[in-house]
Amino acid sequence: MTRRSSWLRKIIYGLGLLAAWVLVHTLVITWDGLRDDQRRADIGVVLGNKVNEDGTLSQRLTQRLACGLALYRSGRVRQLLVSGGLGKEGFYEGTKMRDYLRAHGVPDSVIIVDNAGNTTQQTVRNTARLRATQPIRSVLVVS
Repeated sequence: MTRRSSWLRKIIYGLGLLAAWVLVHTLVITWDGLRDDQRRADIGVVLGNKVNEDGTLSQRLTQRLACGLALYRSGRVRQLLVSGGLGKEGFYEGTKMRDYLRAHGVPDSVIIVDNAGNTTQQTVRNTARLRATQPIRSVLVVS
């Protein structure tokens, strides 16, 4: 066996291991993401997404809000925090999300608007600050 074929074999073996790891990792994440253990939470955090230039919600954002609304209506969350920043289209995502929930019968008293959640990381920080001021023990995130 030559030195070159030995290296080639090691590279192929390494790439095979990497591919197997990626496949297993993808399957586990997919299985976990599709599983719902039906737990309840004090608050549901709906992450923002694009608001269209005409002020309507993007399809992805509408789907997130529909999911949050279903969680609220089924009693799985007591409150909804809608989080998003000021988009380049000129609309605050959180405000537009609140308007959607209001239009679907959710009372203002259970909606918390975070218009400073420009990124998921910032939403996490803002939600942690909120938890320090309110009795929130559990959080369910809709993304």
